[in-house]
Amino acid sequence: MKHIAGMLVALMALTMAAPALAADSTVPVTPDPLGPGTSAPEVFLAYRAFDLGIDVDGSGSTINPTDIRNENYAFEGEKLIYYALVRDLNGRQDIETVKWVKEMGEGMQDQMGPCDTVFSGLTISEIYEYCETEGAQFCNCFTGMVDYITSALTNLDYDYQTDEVYMCVLTVESIEAGWDECDITIEAEDTAGETGRMLPEDWTFNPPLSIDIDTNDGYSLSFGDRMEDQAPLCVLEPDCTRCISEDQTYRNCMLYKDCAPGEKLCDISFSENKLVVRNVGIADLWPFIAASDFYDSSGMAKCPTTNELEAEQFEYRATQGTWDSGWRIMPRYSPNLGCNGPMIWNQCRGGCRITEGCPIDVLSPTHKIEIAFKVIWPTPCIGTFDTGNIYIIVRAV
Repeated sequence: MKHIAGMLVALMALTMAAPALAADSTVPVTPDPLGPGTSAPEVFLAYRAFDLGIDVDGSGSTINPTDIRNENYAFEGEKLIYYALVRDLNGRQDIETVKWVKEMGEGMQDQMGPCDTVFSGLTISEIYEYCETEGAQFCNCFTGMVDYITSALTNLDYDYQTDEVYMCVLTVESIEAGWDECDITIEAEDTAGETGRMLPEDWTFNPPLSIDIDTNDGYSLSFGDRMEDQAPLCVLEPDCTRCISEDQTYRNCMLYKDCAPGEKLCDISFSENKLVVRNVGIADLWPFIAASDFYDSSGMAKCPTTNELEAEQFEYRATQGTWDSGWRIMPRYSPNLGCNGPMIWNQCRGGCRITEGCPIDVLSPTHKIEIAFKVIWPTPCIGTFDTGNIYIIVRAV
């Protein structure tokens, strides 16, 4: 009896020590951080355009009606237009702001301005439809070839889920406002504050138009003795073209088209040296030439009917490399006249563009033009005409 009771006690103790069994069990396992995370937006230059043909003084005068320029320089009032493709792998909705930035340099606050979306959330086919129905500026710029900007120029396949195209327009301010040399870029920021930038462009704003004018021998411009009874054949009006020999117009004192036998013809004086005009700045230039009327500051003068020697009695001949303008009538300088570009009359302040017709067509930095002169003396003409100027006018290309 004692033996059986001991076994029962032992079994009871074993049963009481066993744990209770659960129906299920969950054990958490925590790995290291993983996943794509938040990506900063990327900015790619798609296209650049410029508005350089502006009216600078209210007279219809333009700096550059062609909107073509060979270097990165621009002047106050001109516009730089950038189209940028902004890509955010977190989705285009993650793009918070896009702006152009003008980096002002150390110790100065950058200048900036917001950019506008060109189209948003549209597929390529929808963009074509948008262009056809809306005729938006973006479409006009590329004549409907919207995939050209989004693919060809960026080398990226446009994805409406991650990409937005922005247009950024900045107008150049004055040099007093700090617009001289700086970098221009486009910056995008996402909702998390991450930023990305386009590769910057180095720009020079408001560069001085610098020319050096001297004579080829370093002395003042001077004219030789008169060559008497010459009959220069040339058109009468200063129309900025070379002399046309078919127009038998003699510029004698009476301006007759035909001279009777024995009639006094004009006398001619050639310049003994030449003007040398050299571009010593960084901007390509269109150079113009004009002259005022000349007067005798003392003594008796008459040429041929009054006391002035008219600007049109001068002629000039310009050479640059292999280009030769031939003899051209000097136009009269007028500060009240505007300036026109190469597509219209090629004139500025009454002056004619010196290199008009030249294949190079501009005066590039470090390059020069040499100009010789002659005077067609009417008959009669007396006096020493020492008051007057020949003007060289330059405009930025």
